[in-house]
Amino acid sequence: MIQTETITRQPGFWQRLVRGAGIHDGEGVAFSLLFGQSFFLGIALITYYSSANALFLSHFSAQKLPYVYMIAAAIIISAGLIFLRLQSSLPFSTLLIGNLGLMFLMITALRLLLAWSSAHWIYFFMLVWVRVLWVLGNLGLWTLAGRLFTSRQGKRLFSLIMAGGVLSIILVGFLNSSLIRWFGTPNLLWVTSASLLAAFWLLVVTTRRFKAALALPEAESKTISKPDQPRGKPIFRDRYVWFIFLFTILSTIGTYVLDYAFIGQAGAKLTDADQLSKFFGSYMGVSTLVTLVVLLLISNRFFRRFGVRGGLLVDPILGALGTLGVILLSNFPDM
Repeated sequence: MIQTETITRQPGFWQRLVRGAGIHDGEGVAFSLLFGQSFFLGIALITYYSSANALFLSHFSAQKLPYVYMIAAAIIISAGLIFLRLQSSLPFSTLLIGNLGLMFLMITALRLLLAWSSAHWIYFFMLVWVRVLWVLGNLGLWTLAGRLFTSRQGKRLFSLIMAGGVLSIILVGFLNSSLIRWFGTPNLLWVTSASLLAAFWLLVVTTRRFKAALALPEAESKTISKPDQPRGKPIFRDRYVWFIFLFTILSTIGTYVLDYAFIGQAGAKLTDADQLSKFFGSYMGVSTLVTLVVLLLISNRFFRRFGVRGGLLVDPILGALGTLGVILLSNFPDM
């Protein structure tokens, strides 16, 4: 009697990788589209960050940076309020497409302005737009992710989606010197525009593919909220909200102080735009790689040992140490 052997088809490499990453059936398409958007947004952010800082410092002193921060803050707050207001009057997909489309058109317009004019205000506004691009780009991506995935899915998938941007920043950071040698610092804006265009295309594909799903949360929110449900106390009467609010303000101020000192020191040491762009790109790539290593190898062990309270103390402690280091380097430049 001949024994027959049942042959089972082994899953391919990509299927094993997806399962190992914790991506369940039915999540692959949405995850891949969001991962791609995160990847291209990361390229756009690092290329624009390095070129905008370099061109600004080649035309202005670091003393103008506080004005950049104030104007950027006003634009971001205004844009956030407009975004919230438009959510009630525009379809969600249209709002996201308009948001990212505006980012693409603005970067393209800035590069064309650099070709037609050498006015100093263009370099100033370029640095202002760094923070706007960072905030609005991430706002659109994570708002979309929050609509497509539940909170339980988000615990598994959001860090993986974020890995797309982290990966691209690290890769471009190490390739930054070659990109500048090939294209030059001003032409990095074309790389930024191309990356935003790729992210825009993926966003359009995503909104069309999941058109029905993106319309659900608004409809569900209208049926879930009932007028006879008891209302909680206003959030600003909760002292913990005020503590979080104060912590955010102080940490933001500390971050800007460090950023001001860091960019100022870079501008004092380097004067050529290409050198500055190479430095900022390499710095962002290396710092992102260090962050990734800390997240993968240290953060979980730290939280297991010291808990959430210990983790919350890390940010102000590191900020204080960084500020102390900047003060020492500013007063003792030969150290």
